Amino acid sequence: MNQTIVLITQRVLFALIAIVLFLVAITAFRKIIEDNDPITVAPPTTVAVIATSTTTTTVPPTVITTSTLPISTTVAIAGSCTMPRPAEDGGRLVRVFFTCGSQQFPTADTSVVRRVEQTNRSLTATLTELVKGPSEAEQSSGFRSFFNVSTADAFDAVFLNDGRVTVEFSRTFLDRPLNENEAAFFVATMNANVFQFASVDSAEYRINGDCNAFWEPIGSRCVIVTRADWEAQVRDWRNANG
Repeated sequence: MNQTIVLITQRVLFALIAIVLFLVAITAFRKIIEDNDPITVAPPTTVAVIATSTTTTTVPPTVITTSTLPISTTVAIAGSCTMPRPAEDGGRLVRVFFTCGSQQFPTADTSVVRRVEQTNRSLTATLTELVKGPSEAEQSSGFRSFFNVSTADAFDAVFLNDGRVTVEFSRTFLDRPLNENEAAFFVATMNANVFQFASVDSAEYRINGDCNAFWEPIGSRCVIVTRADWEAQVRDWRNANG
C-alpha cells in the first residue's frame, strides 16, 4: 500500500511540473502587451515615420509628437480639431492619433482622448479605437483618417516580446494603393499610436500574419520600424524645416 501511495505522489508531482513548464513557455514566447501607465502620466515622446525605399516609392520622414495630456474642458469647435476630454467615470482614457484638416501628419495637436472600459492593456484599447476612425463629432471638428466605421473590425491583436510589438490585422482595410504622400500620412498615424508607449522599441505591422501584405498597398516591402530610426529622422526633419 505504501508503494501505491508513493507512485500516486510521483505522478501528481510530474503533472504539476509539466503544467508549470507549459505556462512558462507560453509566457516567454507570446505575451500580450499590458501597459499599466494611464494616459495622464505618459511621458512626452517625439518620433517620426521611417523612410522606406523601394523601386516604387519612398516614405518621407514625418514628425510625431506626443505629450502629457492636460486636463481640458474645451468644447468642440467645427474645423478646429479640438475635442473636450471625457471624464474617466471608472473607465480608462486613451489617446488616439488621427490627422487634422490641412495638417496631414499626426501630432499631439491632432489626437483625441476616448474613454474605454477599465483595462491594463492600453495599447490594445488604443488600436481598437484607432480602426474605428474619427466619430461624427470628431470629423466635424476636422479630424481625418484612413480608418472609418467600415474598418472597425480590422484590428486583431497586439503582442509584445522584449520591446518589439507585433500588430496583427485580420484583413486588408485599404481599398486602393496609396500615393507617396498618403502612404506617409498612413504610416505616421500607425506609428504615432504605437510609439506613444515607452515600452515599445520597434513595431511590425501584419495582415493575417504577413508583414508584406501590410506594406504592399503603400508601395513597400516589409519594414520593422524602430524607435531609434525615427528619432534620427526627427533630427533630420527639424534641421530641414527649422
